Amino acid sequence: MSMFERLVKNNFPFITLSNQRRMRPEVSEMVRFLYPNLKDDDRVKTYPHIRGIDKSVYFMHHENLEQEDQSLSSKKNIFEA
Repeated sequence: MSMFERLVKNNFPFITLSNQRRMRPEVSEMVRFLYPNLKDDDRVKTYPHIRGIDKSVYFMHHENLEQEDQSLSSKKNIFEA
């Protein structure tokens, strides 16, 4: 659970992003169920395609598990990186 999620769940006042300027629309569409009012800035709609890549979003399936670092209460997945 992220720090932001912990704060929200504990009734900490918060403001969510309404206009995003980083993700391609194909990516931001995947989080819109969490942020229904999220709008794409016009500049992200004109991002050039990456040479040699024919899609903006790829999903990869693997069965390499995350490694836990107990001292940091954190997880990592070297294979994904």
